[in-house]
Amino acid sequence: MGRENSIDPSMSPPADLPRLVGELAAQVLGTDRLAVDVDVDPRCQMLAHSLRHHDHPGAAWSQYYNVALQQFSMLCQVRERLAGRWPASPRVLDFACGYGRLTRLLVHAVPAERIWAAEIQPEAVSYLSRRFGVHGLVSPPGPEDFTPDRQFDLIWVASLFSHLPESLFRRWLKRLLTQLSSDGVLCFSVCDQAILPAGMHMPSDGLLFFQSSEIDSLDREIYGATYVTESFVRAAIADLAGADRPIWRIPRGLAHEQDLYIVAGDDSMSLPDLDDIDRGTWGWVDLRQRQPDGSIELAGWAASLDHGPADEVMVSAAGQVWRTGCNLIRPDVAESLGNPALAPSGWSLTIAPAVHGPQEVIVCAKVGEYPPALLFSGEL
Repeated sequence: MGRENSIDPSMSPPADLPRLVGELAAQVLGTDRLAVDVDVDPRCQMLAHSLRHHDHPGAAWSQYYNVALQQFSMLCQVRERLAGRWPASPRVLDFACGYGRLTRLLVHAVPAERIWAAEIQPEAVSYLSRRFGVHGLVSPPGPEDFTPDRQFDLIWVASLFSHLPESLFRRWLKRLLTQLSSDGVLCFSVCDQAILPAGMHMPSDGLLFFQSSEIDSLDREIYGATYVTESFVRAAIADLAGADRPIWRIPRGLAHEQDLYIVAGDDSMSLPDLDDIDRGTWGWVDLRQRQPDGSIELAGWAASLDHGPADEVMVSAAGQVWRTGCNLIRPDVAESLGNPALAPSGWSLTIAPAVHGPQEVIVCAKVGEYPPALLFSGEL
């Protein structure tokens, strides 16, 4: 594995991040604060990629965990809707799990002995088994060689099918469908044509694959960037599982970007109405600038696809809290998220901490009574 895929040791997480992630995860579960392990292995490519592409380590770490928290929330909501069909502790497969962005939170909702973590990188599987006590499965390159000796009630696959060429897309879909219990569900994410980069066009067959990856150790022929149409996904499932297999699609259900599909393990299984699943609050801090007088100017956006612009943005520093609403027009956000109603999701705020010098600044956004989103945590 190349050095470019490792985390720079100097890019340590913000000091207050462990407490913050624990509190936010606890709100998802509705329990007391959790002791969430936020010590990411330095070989984690997802975090290394984020650190290379953001101008502040706090922004990269915050995005990494905000994605984890949003995934965790979606999984918990799906599990809650289907809980009556499963054992008290369902068997969960976190497939293509990397170094455990989701797994580290999942162990607080499902006993570790009921979680199987599968990944093509043996060192990642070893890390997760050792650190979190879950069952590790090394995933082979060929789907036909992936043969766990059990079926699962919930298979979660985040951001794998968004990287596969058509043949592997179909073969992995077939393989994972066979690993479902009759009352189980397969949840997987894809990049829909709605987020296709400008200047690119979907081919008539409904799948576009090109060679691009944040993991340099993987063969570009089998792992790149993939965009699909809804009709392609539904047709692929019908071809592999039959036209009567229940399917539910949640547009932008993963991190306000990728679509999430839920597929039943059996034709006779009825999926619950998932229209009211909350996709969470999302946002970004575009401006983080310290002024000559010691004040800090902040600006960004925050919104929910389900509820509109965020009700409140909260900034904490030096024991003080500042609050503001979203009322600035951000046409770029509305265009990116495909919803004109999200245009007034911009916000700006200038804070003046009582203590001068660099400060640990935390920015969160909230909609209604739903758990807040982590927009930024880091020193400014």
